[in-house]
Amino acid sequence: MSLNRWTIPFKNDSAESVPPFGVMRVTGIETIGGRPIVKIGKPNTYGSQYSHYVNGPIEVAAGAYGTCTNEFPALAATNGTASGGQLWGPRDDSWELEPQTGGFITVDLFGSGVAIVNRFPLLAFEGQYDADTAQGASGTVSIYWQGSDTGENMTSVLAVSQDFVTTDKINVSWLNQRWEAYCRESI
Repeated sequence: MSLNRWTIPFKNDSAESVPPFGVMRVTGIETIGGRPIVKIGKPNTYGSQYSHYVNGPIEVAAGAYGTCTNEFPALAATNGTASGGQLWGPRDDSWELEPQTGGFITVDLFGSGVAIVNRFPLLAFEGQYDADTAQGASGTVSIYWQGSDTGENMTSVLAVSQDFVTTDKINVSWLNQRWEAYCRESI
């Protein structure tokens, strides 16, 4: 097993420096001299569905170029000390993986603030719509973790199976490149 081969060139398209081993959201591609360069930004969602790469061991300033990886296992920055077998993932406005968030699973501890991780994409979660949402419409869903509201939200969740009210407990799945809500159970 080789750990992190930072061979993918990227441009930091954010307004901030990316810290060493920072988790980055892919925002697009640009071509320089016929060579594709990944454009990245700071994570802006709860969890990851294969859409995040990891910076190498060197800080990359805003607008600068660096190298990253999308090969796993990889070293990644964590907001705290992780143990093996825990779910950690990106959250809005953080370059570090956060606990109790889907996207990655810790393989081993490398040190305080850095862990070895494998991809473990967030493809489903439980929650409740923040407002009544008609079938075929999209709304914001409060994300639940182990039965409790995390205080985090997912926007643009499509109500697929029926109309939902705010008291309905729902299952949300990543399908068709979007979040879709199914299964109604009043609570």
